[in-house]
This record gives sequence, C-alpha cells and structure tokens, in this order.
Amino acid sequence: MEHQSYSCIPNVGPNDFARKDVPLSVNCTGTSKIDRSYKTTNKRGRKDFYLQYCVDGGIRVFAEGKVNLLSPGQMIILAPHTPYVCSNTAPEVAYYWIHFTGYDAQDILNRFGFECNKIHNVGSGERIPRLFQTLFREYLLRDRCFDDATSACLISILTEFSRMRDLNEDDSTNTETIFRSLSYFHNHINKPITVENLAALEHFSPSRYRTVFRRCMGMSPSEYMTRVRMRRACELLAMATLSVREVGDACGYPDQLYFSRVFRAHFGVPPSKYKPDTEDTSEL
Repeated sequence: MEHQSYSCIPNVGPNDFARKDVPLSVNCTGTSKIDRSYKTTNKRGRKDFYLQYCVDGGIRVFAEGKVNLLSPGQMIILAPHTPYVCSNTAPEVAYYWIHFTGYDAQDILNRFGFECNKIHNVGSGERIPRLFQTLFREYLLRDRCFDDATSACLISILTEFSRMRDLNEDDSTNTETIFRSLSYFHNHINKPITVENLAALEHFSPSRYRTVFRRCMGMSPSEYMTRVRMRRACELLAMATLSVREVGDACGYPDQLYFSRVFRAHFGVPPSKYKPDTEDTSEL
C-alpha cells in the first residue's frame, strides 16, 4: 500500500466541513502508510465523520477519555466534534481513511449498526481494497456523477464492513464471506463438490463454514446444494433432450442410482417419471 490522498475540493486545506444540503458526501479519502513514530492531535475534532480502517501495524486512538487500540481488520468512526489523539503502536502502520458528512450520515451509520467512537471488528478480505480503489477512481474521473458516485462507494464500503462485522462478531479470525464458494458451486454444478471443498475456498473449517453458511442462507450447505441441483435437474428433464444419466451427470451426480434416490426423496417420483407440470420448483 502506498500513500494516497484525494479531496473533493483539491488544494484547499483539510476539506473539513459539514454539509446539511445533501444526504451523504465524501469530503476526502485515501491511504496512509507510516514507517516512523507519529502523533496527530485534534483538540476540537473535525466537523465531519472520520473513518479509519487498519490493515497493518496498529493505531492508538484516544477519544472521549478512552484509549482505543486499533489492530488490522478493525475500524473506528469518530463522530464530528470529537477531540482525538492518534499515534502508532507498531513501527509500521497502514490504514485506509474517509472523511464524510451529510444530513443523513448519522442515520446511515445507525442503520448499519456502527456506533461512533468505538472499535468494530470487521476483519479483512479482498473486496475492501477493491472498494476503496473504486472510490479513489471516482476522484480521478471527477465527472458530473462525482457526488453521487462517491457517496455510493461509501455506502458499498459501509455495507461490506457491516456484513463482515456480522459474520465475525463471534469469531474475528474468520473474515471471508461465502460468496466466493457460492459462485464456484454455481459455476461447477456438474462437479461432485463437497462442503469441505467450499470451506477450503473461504479458508474456513468445515464446521465454521456450515455455521456461517446457515446464518447467511437459512439452511445448511448440503441442503442448499441439493436444492439447487434438484432445480437444475427439473429444468433439464423438462427439456426432454437428455437421458436420466446425462441429467444426473450435469447436476453433479455421476451415480445414476444415487441421483434417482435423491430426486425421488424430493419429488416422490423417480426422474424418469417426472412431469414438469406436476411440481412447482420455484421454492426449491
């Protein structure tokens, strides 16, 4: 990570102001990488909200008479007019930051469940750097969509933080979402994929993956995969162009007998007797 800084009004001080004419606005944003001792003091606080997301090293944030120790994968949002002192707790520190304002900013934070002046364990992942880079790109473009685009980028970042926080509230070491494994399964539905395969893609243990998956999808990974495969099987059988064996192969069941057994358990009839108008598969 290299040092980057972007302001909505370039070359005009710290871009520290509050806006009451728009729901949400990003004043400035960037990344900081520091390899020396530093200390930043703001006795009056800023007029806008100040988000810091640590990716390397550690940051000590003193605010409201309390010391907050920010570690990699953690985030804090300082409320407007909050005096603070920031310093590093490690020889090298790297973090993303955003200053934002707007008459709806506090309500947005409330909806996402982010209390100000408090550390949130949001973990790390590949999407966060990409979302910040998308925000930075808007500062380079600066077209007529700039205000709406930067606000949308901030919403996307807060959304990802909120989802990651919810996934990690009881286990901060597992930080990836399940979307990578879901995508892999849907793109390889014809393969005999196991829960262990999917868990490995997310760097979860199988038991942890099952817990996270159920929280997100409302069912176990095995139940989800079976439902999706059965829905696909119905679609292929309705086309009447493939044999039962070929349909089974296309849905990840190389064993025709096992495929027939699973299909019968779902629909009460073997795949060879399935009629498209006998079952509504929309709820599968």
